[in-house]
Amino acid sequence: MYDTILSFSSHYYINYVTIETINERLSNRYMSEAELIELASLADEFSQLKVRDDELDELDLLYNNQCRVPVKGGVENVHGKTNILIQAYISRAQLHSFSLVSDMSYVNQNVVRLIRALFEVVLKRSWATLSS
Repeated sequence: MYDTILSFSSHYYINYVTIETINERLSNRYMSEAELIELASLADEFSQLKVRDDELDELDLLYNNQCRVPVKGGVENVHGKTNILIQAYISRAQLHSFSLVSDMSYVNQNVVRLIRALFEVVLKRSWATLSS
């Protein structure tokens, strides 16, 4: 199974640290939407994002108005920011801060590959409930 996961890493251009995180945390056949979004936001691909002081107010607004699932850790850390940006994209929220627009673009380019890889992993594990 680990060889299969590594092939997904290569096929979807996913960092090996992210694949290890997915392998460790994707141990339950039944995960909520919140858990899946959280798993995607923990990807090492997003570790280079920064939480800037001038973004905090807008991130708070996005969290309160656009996020339908809880965000662990809040807006003050990279994982929380990434989670909020994923949910804001899904909600088609309008962003005002140029830095958030730029970061959202980066997150969207990467999260599509990550979610597709997650989908392939759960299909390979025959976890049909989680893949739906």
